Amino acid sequence: MAPWFRSATGRGSVERVRVVMRCGDVESLLLEFLEGELAPEVEEEALEHVAGCPACELYLAEYADTIELVARWGGEVLEPGTANRILAAVISELA
Repeated sequence: MAPWFRSATGRGSVERVRVVMRCGDVESLLLEFLEGELAPEVEEEALEHVAGCPACELYLAEYADTIELVARWGGEVLEPGTANRILAAVISELA
Protein backbone atom coordinates (compact mmCIF):
# COMPACT_ATOMS: atom_id res chain seq x y z
CA MET A 1 0.00 0.00 0.00
CA ALA A 2 1.38 3.43 -0.91
CA PRO A 3 2.46 5.66 1.99
CA TRP A 4 -0.38 8.12 1.37
CA PHE A 5 -3.02 5.46 1.83
CA ARG A 6 -3.88 3.81 5.10
CA SER A 7 -6.29 1.12 6.12
CA ALA A 8 -9.07 2.03 8.48
CA THR A 9 -10.87 -0.67 10.36
CA GLY A 10 -14.24 -0.44 11.96
CA ARG A 11 -16.56 -3.17 13.10
CA GLY A 12 -14.65 -5.88 11.30
CA SER A 13 -14.37 -4.07 7.97
CA VAL A 14 -11.33 -2.62 6.26
CA GLU A 15 -11.49 0.28 3.87
CA ARG A 16 -8.89 2.28 2.03
CA VAL A 17 -8.69 5.89 3.13
CA ARG A 18 -6.84 8.47 1.05
CA VAL A 19 -4.28 10.54 2.88
CA VAL A 20 -3.05 13.62 1.00
CA MET A 21 0.42 13.20 -0.48
CA ARG A 22 3.00 15.37 1.25
CA CYS A 23 6.25 16.95 0.08
CA GLY A 24 8.32 14.11 1.55
CA ASP A 25 6.25 11.56 -0.36
CA VAL A 26 6.86 13.40 -3.64
CA GLU A 27 10.58 13.74 -2.95
CA SER A 28 10.92 10.00 -2.33
CA LEU A 29 9.27 9.28 -5.70
CA LEU A 30 11.09 11.80 -7.90
CA LEU A 31 13.37 9.46 -9.81
CA GLU A 32 10.58 7.00 -10.58
CA PHE A 33 8.33 9.93 -11.51
CA LEU A 34 10.84 11.39 -13.97
CA GLU A 35 11.52 7.97 -15.49
CA GLY A 36 7.79 7.27 -15.93
CA GLU A 37 7.87 4.25 -13.62
CA LEU A 38 5.05 5.22 -11.25
CA ALA A 39 1.66 3.55 -11.31
CA PRO A 40 -0.85 5.88 -13.01
CA GLU A 41 -2.78 6.60 -9.80
CA VAL A 42 0.43 7.40 -7.90
CA GLU A 43 1.64 9.65 -10.72
CA GLU A 44 -1.71 11.46 -10.66
CA GLU A 45 -1.39 12.03 -6.89
CA ALA A 46 2.17 13.34 -7.33
CA LEU A 47 1.14 15.69 -10.15
CA GLU A 48 -1.77 16.95 -8.07
CA HIS A 49 0.55 17.73 -5.18
CA VAL A 50 3.21 19.39 -7.36
CA ALA A 51 0.56 21.53 -9.09
CA GLY A 52 -0.41 23.01 -5.73
CA CYS A 53 3.03 23.20 -4.12
CA PRO A 54 5.49 25.79 -5.47
CA ALA A 55 8.36 24.29 -3.42
CA CYS A 56 7.89 20.82 -4.93
CA GLU A 57 7.40 22.27 -8.40
CA LEU A 58 10.77 24.03 -8.10
CA TYR A 59 12.42 20.94 -6.58
CA LEU A 60 11.13 18.76 -9.41
CA ALA A 61 12.40 21.20 -12.06
CA GLU A 62 15.83 21.42 -10.41
CA TYR A 63 16.01 17.65 -10.03
CA ALA A 64 15.20 17.17 -13.72
CA ASP A 65 17.78 19.81 -14.69
CA THR A 66 20.41 18.07 -12.55
CA ILE A 67 19.76 14.70 -14.21
CA GLU A 68 20.05 16.35 -17.64
CA LEU A 69 23.31 18.09 -16.72
CA VAL A 70 24.85 14.89 -15.36
CA ALA A 71 23.83 13.03 -18.53
CA ARG A 72 25.46 15.71 -20.70
CA TRP A 73 28.53 15.81 -18.47
CA GLY A 74 29.25 12.18 -19.31
CA GLY A 75 30.29 11.05 -15.85
CA GLU A 76 33.90 12.20 -15.96
CA VAL A 77 35.89 11.63 -12.79
CA LEU A 78 36.43 14.76 -10.68
CA GLU A 79 39.82 15.74 -9.34
CA PRO A 80 40.16 14.97 -5.62
CA GLY A 81 38.39 17.59 -3.51
CA THR A 82 36.38 19.08 -6.39
CA ALA A 83 33.05 17.63 -5.23
CA ASN A 84 33.65 18.96 -1.71
CA ARG A 85 34.48 22.43 -3.04
CA ILE A 86 31.33 22.45 -5.17
CA LEU A 87 29.20 21.28 -2.24
CA ALA A 88 30.76 23.90 0.07
CA ALA A 89 30.06 26.63 -2.51
CA VAL A 90 26.42 25.55 -2.87
CA ILE A 91 25.93 25.42 0.90
CA SER A 92 27.57 28.82 1.28
CA GLU A 93 25.30 30.27 -1.41
CA LEU A 94 22.19 28.87 0.28
CA ALA A 95 23.17 30.15 3.74
